[in-house]
Amino acid sequence: MKIQHFLRVHMLLAAICVLFVVAVNIAVAGYIQDDGYISFHYADNIVERGTLYYNRDAQGPYGYSNPLYILILAALRVLSLKQISFEVLSRIIASCSLAAVLFVLLRAIPQERKAWPLPYALALIVVVGTVFLFPYLLPNFFSGLETALFTGLLFLLLTSLCIHPLREPWFLVGLAMLLTLRVDAFVLLLPIMVAYVIQVPDPSRTIRLRNVALVAVCAAAFFLLQYFLTGTLLPLSFGHKSRSFSFIGFVGYTKLAAIVVSPLAILLLARDRRFARLVWFAAFYLLYISFFYGFFLIWHFERYVFPFVFAFFALLLIALFRTWPKPDPASLALLGVYVLFTFAPSAWLGFAWVSGYRVAMLNLQQIAVAFRQAQIDPAYRTYADYDAGYLSYQTGWTIIDLGGLTTPEVTHSDAAQVVAQRQPTVLIVSKGERVDPAMLRLRSPFSATVGAVPANYRFVTYVPLSNAYWWPTSHYGYYIFVNEQANSALIDGLRNISLDVEHEMGYQLFIFKCFRLLSRLQITAE
Repeated sequence: MKIQHFLRVHMLLAAICVLFVVAVNIAVAGYIQDDGYISFHYADNIVERGTLYYNRDAQGPYGYSNPLYILILAALRVLSLKQISFEVLSRIIASCSLAAVLFVLLRAIPQERKAWPLPYALALIVVVGTVFLFPYLLPNFFSGLETALFTGLLFLLLTSLCIHPLREPWFLVGLAMLLTLRVDAFVLLLPIMVAYVIQVPDPSRTIRLRNVALVAVCAAAFFLLQYFLTGTLLPLSFGHKSRSFSFIGFVGYTKLAAIVVSPLAILLLARDRRFARLVWFAAFYLLYISFFYGFFLIWHFERYVFPFVFAFFALLLIALFRTWPKPDPASLALLGVYVLFTFAPSAWLGFAWVSGYRVAMLNLQQIAVAFRQAQIDPAYRTYADYDAGYLSYQTGWTIIDLGGLTTPEVTHSDAAQVVAQRQPTVLIVSKGERVDPAMLRLRSPFSATVGAVPANYRFVTYVPLSNAYWWPTSHYGYYIFVNEQANSALIDGLRNISLDVEHEMGYQLFIFKCFRLLSRLQITAE
């Protein structure tokens, strides 16, 4: 009887996870962030040409900062006999990570065989709704980057360390994967490694120290290998994003963590003081992460700190369920109301980004079509751009990365000088507001020097990359210039780019309006 109950419950939870993941994939549709295509491009180069560089036949520094993720994508691509695209592979990885997190959360809900079916069902609804509305989950999990895999592994690692009995081999495998998913992971995971070693003061501490040292040495050897293959250890993306310490950035990251985690932490301490160490560990860790990323640009929707905020929220939720032998409907309803009115605005912003970005990428698709159909001489298939992902991946054109994220041209020279010397056929300048094209100036993140667009480039068209359903006041778009190497087919293809935004949003428009209604309800309540 117990076995039947066990199987029935776990089959129910698995079915909920599958349905949830399907619903989320329908909601995000074809959304992939432009940076995700950078990972795809590196993985494609490994599969097709056996090179770690971004451009074909390139040499010199490389730009990726998520090496294990790229190798996983490349391996899955080979195993699928190149029948499954990188977009689909990244979506599968993200879906599996999200399903694993949700399953562990649902499994933590206390349940009995014969009693209280209504509170148990309500708890399932609250947890599923909490995950779906979690701040910026959709744009971070389904961006095409390693964020989803990193978040899932981090959550499982923290759960193993703080809640469930520590399973040594799986913990160490997860730690090794996390250490090689990001170049900065050694710094990010230092508190976990220290907590693992000193968790219990007994003679096994020496063994744990040896284990974590062995994992760290293996991860260091992994990065040393890439140094010998590429000639550099730190990727260009570090120089692209790193800055002097920003107190505003630190406060922004800390504020997000406090809004999301503090209510659960306070409630947990009020119910059971035995979890005080866990709460203090979460508070210290999130402050540590916020301080570290205070030295980096504030990226869209706190992409850097998101995995840690999400993982600790889920961890504290599991701990709270452990103090709740039989959750009562009133408490669950209050938790649901708190989640709804706290998370709704960020859920709306996150989905607006997902939907708006997906539609904006359709303009990039038309630019890629213009590149391919122009039949430019291969020697002149070069363009300069501040966004390095989609176009280079889809067209195979050589990019001069004016942002310095994937290619190193602007790391030691100002952007205008590089364009004047290299003479790319197409110059794409991204701008957040509408300006006179003649007034545009080129700059790089590595230099304060600002220069004009070279005189031999003529303005062709402006391509908007935002819409009224994203941010109504945003006018982010591409100003596209060409030089004398561009033929009429390329110029006409670029000028004929057009898009019916509302039509392309399709059913996402309905979802967007639902999210916006939730957000307005929250604002009205305040």
